[in-house]
Amino acid sequence: MHSCSASKPKIKGRGYYETWRRALRRTRRAVRRSSRIFNRRGLADPPLAVTDGVPGQIRAVETCFPRALRQRCLVHRMRNLRGKAPESQWPEIAL
Repeated sequence: MHSCSASKPKIKGRGYYETWRRALRRTRRAVRRSSRIFNRRGLADPPLAVTDGVPGQIRAVETCFPRALRQRCLVHRMRNLRGKAPESQWPEIAL
């Protein structure tokens, strides 16, 4: 097992880390491709970009669409909260 810095995922095994890095590169390429398509068609940057909180997506959106506002997907946020919060507190969180 190799040591991970703060920016790398804390998961065991080199294979998982490499898979994560490949997925991150694909995400960045897809966002750059979208940016080029928008520019070629004469469209402005999107006013809002919704991501699920993955650091690579956030960086890609901020790089390719610097004027776009960014929002974390509320569905992903609620799923994360539900997975971490005790069942007794869920009614208060779900408001």
